[in-house]
Amino acid sequence: MRLTRRQALAGAAVAAAGFPDAARAEDKKAMNIAALSSSLEAVQTAVVAYEAIANGSLLRSSAEATFRSFLGQERDHAQALGQALGQMGGKEPVPPLRTQIPGLSALRSQQQAIEFAIGLERRALSAYYKAASGLKDANSLKTLMSVMGCDGQHVAVLRQLASKPAVPRAFETGAA
Repeated sequence: MRLTRRQALAGAAVAAAGFPDAARAEDKKAMNIAALSSSLEAVQTAVVAYEAIANGSLLRSSAEATFRSFLGQERDHAQALGQALGQMGGKEPVPPLRTQIPGLSALRSQQQAIEFAIGLERRALSAYYKAASGLKDANSLKTLMSVMGCDGQHVAVLRQLASKPAVPRAFETGAA
């Protein structure tokens, strides 16, 4: 039996009707992976920077204790985001080397280290804020918002260490 053009087009339309759902699912997955990857990159940068600063000789003991506490929290964040990324089928990005973090090697005082960490956390907050709009998975979004809230607290504490107002604005959206 030979198909008419009309029958062939009708069959193709039926077959294609399921394609948008599959394409949307793949697009959704890709968006989730991209959002989680960019967030994890920000966290990995924080881990490397906090480790370098905490293990250096710039900080007095109280500031060093704060940086070490933040380092532990950032490691937890990296693990949580890495697991979420793995569940989506994504691969963790390679953490940066210390030399790949602009400004890190130029730090010469505790005040510079604190200011650097404030900038680092604000850039991470900005990355999370942007990533949140691309996340379509509720569990991943919950994880990211938990990380974002914690890093917002880091900014407040670091500002206090720098003798600045902890919360100069009602809402912190990060810095580009």
